[in-house]
Amino acid sequence: MAVTLVGSGGQLRATATCPGADADAAADAGGAGPTIFYFTAADRTLTLHRFASSGPVRSDTYLMR
Repeated sequence: MAVTLVGSGGQLRATATCPGADADAAADAGGAGPTIFYFTAADRTLTLHRFASSGPVRSDTYLMR
């Protein structure tokens, strides 16, 4: 999966680079194309917020160890 920063608006674009487990992130968000995540970051955490077209926001927080 390739992840790129989108401008300066707190968005990341995730694009599946090959079929496999990582491709599920794009399918989860409702399409096979690139998926846009909003994010917030703190000192040692990254939280990705995924918005579905007809459902709740899903947020995942990652901790740097």
